[in-house]
Amino acid sequence: MKFSSFPISAVLFFTLISTADALVTYDSDAFSTFTLLDSGGMGISISLPPEPASMTTTGTGLASIDADSQIEAPPGLFTMTSEVSGSADAPFGTSTSTVLNGLFIELDNLAGAAAATAIFEFSYSWFAEVTRTEPDNELGFASPFFHITGLAPSGTETLMIDDGTGVGPVPVADWLVHPVAELSLLGGADLSATETGAETVLAYVTVPAFSFDAFSVITDSSGVAVHIPEPGSLALLAMGLVGFGIARRRRLI
Repeated sequence: MKFSSFPISAVLFFTLISTADALVTYDSDAFSTFTLLDSGGMGISISLPPEPASMTTTGTGLASIDADSQIEAPPGLFTMTSEVSGSADAPFGTSTSTVLNGLFIELDNLAGAAAATAIFEFSYSWFAEVTRTEPDNELGFASPFFHITGLAPSGTETLMIDDGTGVGPVPVADWLVHPVAELSLLGGADLSATETGAETVLAYVTVPAFSFDAFSVITDSSGVAVHIPEPGSLALLAMGLVGFGIARRRRLI
């Protein structure tokens, strides 16, 4: 997967509609791997529950699900890929597209007489880009989304993250990485916005003696594109922002 440029599917998609006079486009790609490095002596189960994908368009809007996969291969290495793209064209169009992917991890320390710590590696990379031709009439965003969440249902489980900066493991409530490439009507005359990057962190999950815990690891992508014939129309603006709440998903166990 390449995050420095449009994927081939997105290039073909946008080429078909690039002849329009006015056009706002989005492309959001999220990729991650999650690996169990040390069980800490606990019984650990990792599952791949089904997740819904969605696309919505009106008027001259177009939307695409470019990749939607959750794979375990080889055993113990879990890969998630979520990619969406879309556009909105004059005289009126809206587009929203979302892919949700996640893992469900269960940790069994019910037979343990002492606290146990499991160690996981979470690697993720992203590419997000929004482009437009009319700053006063078009808005959009592209939003990859990575989240380790749902820990500590009893208040005694802990999550520590080592982000590789040399500080070592640091206690956190959860781990959220949410880059957003965004162009708004109030954002000036910018015609494009891009966010790209890659990180690897170690997650240390400690479960007390005689306890059971579970959490989720999420890799999502969302995008919105809106063309507004009348910039002062708040109703149309609201329609275009419906998908923004989807991009900020929180899933708690």
